[in-house]
Amino acid sequence: MMTRLLHCVSTEVRDLPTYDGLSEVYTFLGKLQREVPEEQHFQALDWVLRAMPTIWWGMHKGSVDD
Repeated sequence: MMTRLLHCVSTEVRDLPTYDGLSEVYTFLGKLQREVPEEQHFQALDWVLRAMPTIWWGMHKGSVDD
């Protein structure tokens, strides 16, 4: 995993587009394609899709009853 992370390190800070599962997937993929270098598309897609449950939980955990 560390090798993959170091491979994507650059001097330019980028905000990856997010996908909530409800919006148009082609709009999301277009943003990803424009904002991320081509050689990093699959790695960025992997990170974004893995991060979405964490982001969702962070936004909703206060409203979920035990």
